[in-house]
Amino acid sequence: MQLFLLFLFIIPAVYGLSCPPEYILVSGIKCLKMFSTPANHWEAEKNCTSVEGTLANIKNAIDNRVVTEFVRNASVNAVWIGLTCYGNNKYSCYWDDASGMPSLYDNFNYNEPSDKENGNCIVMSAETNWKWESKVCMDPAWPYVCEAPTTVEKSSCSQKYNYNNNCYTKSLQVANGSLAAYNCQNKSDTLVSIHSKMEVDYIRNLYKGTNTTSIYIGATVDANDKITWLDGTPFDFDYRNPLDTQKGDCVVMDVHGYGLWSRVDCSQNFEYLCKNPLHGGSGPEVLEDKPEIFPTQSGCNSSTVLAPGFISTFEYPLNGLNIFACYYDIVALGPYSVGIYFDFIDTYGELTVFDYRGLKIGDFGGIDNRDQVAVYALYNTATVYYEPRHKNGTEKDRGFHAVILPL
Repeated sequence: MQLFLLFLFIIPAVYGLSCPPEYILVSGIKCLKMFSTPANHWEAEKNCTSVEGTLANIKNAIDNRVVTEFVRNASVNAVWIGLTCYGNNKYSCYWDDASGMPSLYDNFNYNEPSDKENGNCIVMSAETNWKWESKVCMDPAWPYVCEAPTTVEKSSCSQKYNYNNNCYTKSLQVANGSLAAYNCQNKSDTLVSIHSKMEVDYIRNLYKGTNTTSIYIGATVDANDKITWLDGTPFDFDYRNPLDTQKGDCVVMDVHGYGLWSRVDCSQNFEYLCKNPLHGGSGPEVLEDKPEIFPTQSGCNSSTVLAPGFISTFEYPLNGLNIFACYYDIVALGPYSVGIYFDFIDTYGELTVFDYRGLKIGDFGGIDNRDQVAVYALYNTATVYYEPRHKNGTEKDRGFHAVILPL
């Protein structure tokens, strides 16, 4: 135990770890922020997102101890944590930071999680010796702990622009795509590459309260429509607007909307954002433990389709007509609502979208070659129902395709 405590105190001294504004570095390993005022789960998630974080993620016994003691010291008896479950076992649960399932460690109480009986969202409380239990997401309200990634402290990078081991620099003027890239390189930076939804939210927050609507980011598109990052990092996170029809070689991010990326002609002038790694850091872990998808990969009647992803009729785009009806149960990670972008609809079948309450929020069937359309669910679950119907005559039903994004 003494060696463990010594290790925790050594970490910040060796690596100079620090936290974003408003967060406290706890035990040298986690950036946490306590909210003692109760809120429902959705309000808690949105408040964490607004301060560059998520609800607390607990990956091991050390994390669990650190978060528990932090909550106890705040004289709080129960909190929401950053885990959402879409079934009655831990393999249906996902951490808010996109690191996957609690496969290696969990602290669930007996017979938990129990989403069908009690809800999708998870609370840890003193009443159950800080075990994890399922609760209804919208009621009741509980206090909560937000968590942001630790970062490397560097005097040349102010705390506001130091996030997850990277330093960000906003431009003071507009430029075309080539000049924006050159200006960043002239400072030994590159135009920003983006590798997670959390990084998207951080960048959006940098421009909150400004008149800036779009910025250049460091993506370029070649003649084959392949997109790459100028800094050479992998293109491991895709947040392009699925309904974007532009053909430019440069890419901008909508910082006043959802943060989606669109192609533009590189001759256009926009503000831009530069990025420089501080300690070889990277974004949150890439999600690997996705729910099992139906073998056709259409998402039809699978257990869950997790955003980002897609749904479609069988064998799209070759043969769109299903032989039976399909339900597509769509979920996003805890902090995010669901965006369903129908980029192709050419079916006479019934195509209906329902929100988490079962209320209809979209109805697009019965018309061939329909325009592209987006449907936005209010929270992090939605259901699409498709019932095939043959067209009259010989014209072929080509089905549908939709891209699912966390918003």
